[in-house]
Amino acid sequence: MTAPAGKLPVVPYIACWSSEHRPQGTLVVRGGGIAYVDEGPYERDDLGVLWKRVGLSPGKGRPEFGNVHFLRQRHAISAMSKRAAVRNAPEPS
Repeated sequence: MTAPAGKLPVVPYIACWSSEHRPQGTLVVRGGGIAYVDEGPYERDDLGVLWKRVGLSPGKGRPEFGNVHFLRQRHAISAMSKRAAVRNAPEPS
């Protein structure tokens, strides 16, 4: 995507940046499933599902519009779900 001279392109929140690629960690069998040897707190969702590793450096490098940043996608979906729950909450009687 090219932007007019002097203007930065609009980049979706969930887009990956070229600086955010991270090599895969070593997987091991643990507790009846798989885990990274050096697993961090953001590598599983609320259901305990292990997610692919990604780096965190938005705005650095080039935007990669065809690649989704999984952690920002999870954050966006979570925020939308919370807003929908508030909107659909029953009225107090």
